[in-house]
Amino acid sequence: MNKRNLLRCNLEATWTNTIQLYYNSQLINSEHSLQVYFCMELLKQFQSKNLQRRIFIEPNIQTSCGIRFPDVVICNSQEIICIVELKYAPRGRPSIGKDLETLSFSTSEPFEIKNERYHGPSREDLKKYTVADDAIICWAGIYTGERINLTSIPKEQKFEDRFLQMDGLTNQDDDPEIWINERRILAECAN
Repeated sequence: MNKRNLLRCNLEATWTNTIQLYYNSQLINSEHSLQVYFCMELLKQFQSKNLQRRIFIEPNIQTSCGIRFPDVVICNSQEIICIVELKYAPRGRPSIGKDLETLSFSTSEPFEIKNERYHGPSREDLKKYTVADDAIICWAGIYTGERINLTSIPKEQKFEDRFLQMDGLTNQDDDPEIWINERRILAECAN
């Protein structure tokens, strides 16, 4: 059974809109711009549903196994509820090894994100977010060629019921095909 269905719907609508509204308008030209438009659409999804969420972009996550910087981390008021790795290779095939290490790392041992700043008044009540047991683990990529099937990885890592894969398959003649897990999305905005 899929967990966190509302968040999954938010992520799916965000991915569809990001590709259809921004990639297809030639506004996305790097992984950083993909992050910007993805997060902007994600915030719109949360606001339209009146959800209070916090988004961290490339936070520094440290555990005894090392340091990672996931592309996007989504928190509710208590916990980390989603970790997203984005990949942008519209004319090629993405290298996914590092992304999968980060996603696997996020489920291997407990860790937390501290909401702290480097300058400004110090506060004693810094918010710390730990990973929810049912946090969504998401990989999303824009690339060309056949769809990469990552279903075996979550099974090996024991997070298959929490895994979400979103793809934008580019080609030379048409707009990208949008895929959510193993389902192709039709060409209409998901507002």
